[in-house]
Amino acid sequence: MDHQEQAVENALLRKDVEILSEKVDQLSADVKALVTAWQTANNIVVAVKYIAGAVAAIGVIWGAIKLYLSK
Repeated sequence: MDHQEQAVENALLRKDVEILSEKVDQLSADVKALVTAWQTANNIVVAVKYIAGAVAAIGVIWGAIKLYLSK
């Protein structure tokens, strides 16, 4: 392999590395977005659990008050 062929081969390899680097960057951005969405969904689930617990507690208190007042 002469010098010119080696230079062409090196240029092609550099281009391949650049393309792969761009793909890795894009995938990294996609993964970050996915992690953010997952964390947001997790926070929503936690909030819904707390709200459900609060509603249940209010229902129990309300029921106890109604039972007490009906006597």
